[in-house]
Amino acid sequence: MDISPPLVAFIGHSGSGKTTLMEKLIKKLRSDGIRVGAIKRSHHEIDIDKKGKDSYRLRQAGSNPTVVASENFIGFMMETDEPVALADLARQFSGKADIIMVEGFKNESCPGAKVHRFMFGPPFGAGDGNGEADDDSIAGFITAGAQAEQETDKPLFQRDDVEALAGWIKRNCLNFK
Repeated sequence: MDISPPLVAFIGHSGSGKTTLMEKLIKKLRSDGIRVGAIKRSHHEIDIDKKGKDSYRLRQAGSNPTVVASENFIGFMMETDEPVALADLARQFSGKADIIMVEGFKNESCPGAKVHRFMFGPPFGAGDGNGEADDDSIAGFITAGAQAEQETDKPLFQRDDVEALAGWIKRNCLNFK
C-alpha cells in the first residue's frame, strides 16, 4: 500500500539542469490542476531561520522541533542526528499533493511509494554513480541538446521538452489517459 503520492526524482550532476527542469514541470503540472510538492536534497548545511528572530532565539534555547506559523504559511525546523529518510519526508505530503518532484536521493529507496527516477545523461549506464541504464529504478533519461540516441528501452527526453515529460508523468504516474 502506497503511503505517499508518487515521486518523480531527478538525479544528475550539479549544474545539469535538474532544478530548472523541475521548476518548469511544476508550473506546467500546476497549470493542469495537479497539486505538486517538492523535496530537494541539499549537501550543504541549511537554516531557514534568521539570527535575532524570536524563532531563532527559541531554537537557541533548545526547542527542537520549532514551528513558525502565520495565517498562510508554516515553517517547520528540526535538527536531526542522522539523515532523514525520503519515505519519512514523502509521508508528509499525503493528502496535500498529487505528486512529489524530488531532486537528489539517488541511492535511496522509498518503501510505500512508487518512485520514478530520471537520470540526466549521457553516458547512460557508464557507472558514473547515477545509476545504470538497466536499473529498474530508472524510468527514463534526460538529455540536453542534440545527442545521439542511446541503446535503452527507457524513454529519452530532451531537457527543454517539458510538454513531453509532463505528458509522460500524467500518463505513467497519475493515470491520466
